[in-house]
Amino acid sequence: MIRTSGESRLSGFMPWQTLHSELYFSPLMWPDFDGPASDEALEDYRGRRQRRGL
Repeated sequence: MIRTSGESRLSGFMPWQTLHSELYFSPLMWPDFDGPASDEALEDYRGRRQRRGL
């Protein structure tokens, strides 16, 4: 899940749907979140160590 605008909280937004999601917080506002910003988010995700299970 990508959260834009520099906020680092979800404020109860879709709590059940995001239960096991990977979170990415971007300082950009939504209209400015373009292709290069999306590529940066995907690169961040690719570099994460996945922990599945308990």
